[in-house]
Amino acid sequence: MVDHHDWYAFFEKAGVQTDSVVDLNDVPGPRHVRYLDLIRSSDTDEPLPDAVVESSGVPLVYMVRHDTLGSVPGDQQALKQLVRVLACRADARYLAVLEPGQVVVYPILMDDALRQPLFHDTEAASYAMFRGMLTGSAAQKTSSPISRKSRKSSKAAVQWLDELLFQLLSDAARAIHAAVPALSIQQVLALVGRALFFRFLVDRGIVAAADLPNITRRVKDISEVFGTLEALVDTCKWLDKIFNGDLLSFSEDDSHDAPHEYTALEQVLSARSTDVCWNLTNIQAKALRGQLPLEWSGIYFKHVPVDVLSQVYEDFAHEFVPALARATSIHFTPRKLAEIVVDGAFSAVNSAPRDQARVLDPSVGGGVFLVLSFKRLVAERWRATGERPRRAEIRRILMTQLTGLDVNRDALNVTALSLYLCALELDPDPSPLHDLKFQKLIGAILHPVDFEALDPNKVPRDSLDDAHLGSLSVQMVFGPLNNTFDIVVGNPPWNAFKDGRKNALNLTLRKLLASRLELGTPPAAAMVARYGSPDIAFVFAASLWAKAGGAIGFAVHGRILFQPEAFELRRYLFGSLRVTGIMNFAALRQDAKIWPKNDAQFALMVAVNESPGPLDSFYFVSPRHEPSLSDEGVFRIDPGAAIPVSLSDVCSERHALKALFKGGRLGLNLLRRLTGEISLPLGQQVAKHGGDFKSGYQT
Repeated sequence: MVDHHDWYAFFEKAGVQTDSVVDLNDVPGPRHVRYLDLIRSSDTDEPLPDAVVESSGVPLVYMVRHDTLGSVPGDQQALKQLVRVLACRADARYLAVLEPGQVVVYPILMDDALRQPLFHDTEAASYAMFRGMLTGSAAQKTSSPISRKSRKSSKAAVQWLDELLFQLLSDAARAIHAAVPALSIQQVLALVGRALFFRFLVDRGIVAAADLPNITRRVKDISEVFGTLEALVDTCKWLDKIFNGDLLSFSEDDSHDAPHEYTALEQVLSARSTDVCWNLTNIQAKALRGQLPLEWSGIYFKHVPVDVLSQVYEDFAHEFVPALARATSIHFTPRKLAEIVVDGAFSAVNSAPRDQARVLDPSVGGGVFLVLSFKRLVAERWRATGERPRRAEIRRILMTQLTGLDVNRDALNVTALSLYLCALELDPDPSPLHDLKFQKLIGAILHPVDFEALDPNKVPRDSLDDAHLGSLSVQMVFGPLNNTFDIVVGNPPWNAFKDGRKNALNLTLRKLLASRLELGTPPAAAMVARYGSPDIAFVFAASLWAKAGGAIGFAVHGRILFQPEAFELRRYLFGSLRVTGIMNFAALRQDAKIWPKNDAQFALMVAVNESPGPLDSFYFVSPRHEPSLSDEGVFRIDPGAAIPVSLSDVCSERHALKALFKGGRLGLNLLRRLTGEISLPLGQQVAKHGGDFKSGYQT
């Protein structure tokens, strides 16, 4: 056990607030939900950290005592393995090894060798470098910059988990599709996804070698269950049986007619099954002890967060179905940004106790917001009851407190997979296997809202393209979901519609404005047509889906904050919802590691679903571009950067938020002086003091 006195003596000397430390050797509690895979148990001897230092609830640096890593001087094998374990978590960038009188800090990267320490810091130097790393004032560079164009380079350039996983997944999917072009994209995704899912089950000890006879008798090792076409089919049928049907369907219509879909799959794969099975079996490979390859075998799936899958799916969708990605505006949100939205929404909700909140994501994508909300609900239940939720309670939360909508059925399949994995991750005892069968998610809590799923009898006659608006169709916006949810979160589409959906969207948005504010004036109609993209329509629709006092949190395009043409819509927005905070990322839009594959300006917004008062204000935060931080995929929020902004400022001055972004509070004050009633043109100012303009140098 770690000596608590030693820890806290170090934290005090290094300027670390003890309430920002999660001790991984303590009795698990709600704060450990994020770190359940790092809790020590008697059935594993892998090296694990002793503590983690958080910043605003997000892991910043892992801590380990030198004697935790072993007593043999110079033996770095345990340290190498610990760095790989933490790299597979894809969160903190630093590992600090506490030695007598000093701390040694290493970068956490996906690498086939242990990198040199970033720095040594000593007690005699008051741990000044360590303090600077924690505050961001002296960020330590762990990796070399990777441009957007070079992101698909060789594995030797890969440094973080999401990059490696993207490359491996894409390579496998491309190889399978090249071998069998007759496979649909959904079938390729289902094959690779099921192989990934099985690897999760094995790495987390849910499936063991003893279970092999119940899965298939056609192979002799658990790593070979996808090794032959017959074993592959047996394994997929077993997954259907244990995990209830809608696990990444092979059928285009999601019918799950198992005999038919597997007969058809076998026919398609028969000629090139060897190539397909080789790629899927690669996913099951594990490295020999001590090896750290940058391949499937080098990923410890026991420690991979399930929400990383949604980020990988974004890249997969753009790689294999770019037309669909553009049409449905697939932009899945990096976990670190989604966490800000989810945490803000849970902090703002007033309509129900946090552990009882019902959560909706109306554009669920790969499921990152629902997965994070699921984990947060379990943590809140743990906090409210004082006891760790067991399987029955976890499943009840899943089936009664989470709802997701999307026009993309492949995305719903990935969300279902992520939620299955999350439920298993949260389960304190995920066994025996026959008790793990899930209720069906798609159709119960995950709902397609594409053209085929909507009721044609409810399509407005004056807006036939309304049936292509998905969650924003009239029957969804003004339907049975109204006044149902305590929290509505997500990253709705930003792409402006260019086809018939544009007019349908404008009509829906005008109806939303009229229903909310009783304002259906011609200026509002004209303003809606100029805005054009659906993200703000989702925000207004969320005000109907959410209960009074519920919380709304979205990632939105930055145009709503700054465009002069959006001023009237901005006034409607801030006049109808009590906005509590906006984080503006305009300065970081070109930082490829903050949000890969997105260079549009964006903002994260949280609001309470109630009308604001005339004296209400909100916090406006604009992280600045700092190259040393941006290269690490992180950003800094100084307490002084949170500027309180009054509702009257935003609603009376069309350039208020731009002035705040560019010049802070002084910028807004200057704008007021320039545009106020006391300001006069230069000529009038001169005349006011008895002067006059002459041409040239005449006197």
